[in-house]
Amino acid sequence: MCKTYFGEHQRLFWKTTCLCVCILCSVNCVGSRPIPAREGLTAILPCKFSDTSVQTPRIRWCTDSEEVFERKGAELYEGPGYEGRVDVPEDELHKGNCSLVLKNVRKSDEGIYKCYLLLRRAARSVSPEWSLIQSVELSVDVPKETPKKPTATDNARVDCVHPLVMAVPLLSCLLFSKETL
Repeated sequence: MCKTYFGEHQRLFWKTTCLCVCILCSVNCVGSRPIPAREGLTAILPCKFSDTSVQTPRIRWCTDSEEVFERKGAELYEGPGYEGRVDVPEDELHKGNCSLVLKNVRKSDEGIYKCYLLLRRAARSVSPEWSLIQSVELSVDVPKETPKKPTATDNARVDCVHPLVMAVPLLSCLLFSKETL
């Protein structure tokens, strides 16, 4: 009886463990899908934070090699190459939405972006630290070029039959037809 009792518990333990691992893997996989974007269009890299008690949140978006965007209230910084193309709307930021709006997406924008929130600790001796909120992968699709339609300036020429070549058969038909007018 003891052997069966422990065997059932052991099987239940492994089934529960496997179920937990499967659930954790599926949660991680869902969050790790790349955000697709087409070159030349706008992409939104989603991100939210739950601590809305921060009066003036300071947010930073980076890649592994560069700082892309930073906002604290109305003050903002746009990294080199991102000027005029990135934003985290201030009104959305106060609601906890720190999604990055990336306009005129380029193939070179492809990669992993990380969003950080600056946290200030209560103790004065502890310096503020950047806390990672979300990591998002952006994949950029470059549309294939469609074949160019010829234009009048593309060395186009029109091969026409000389008018006399067309007139001779018509005249001969008229002259040598059995019926005369």
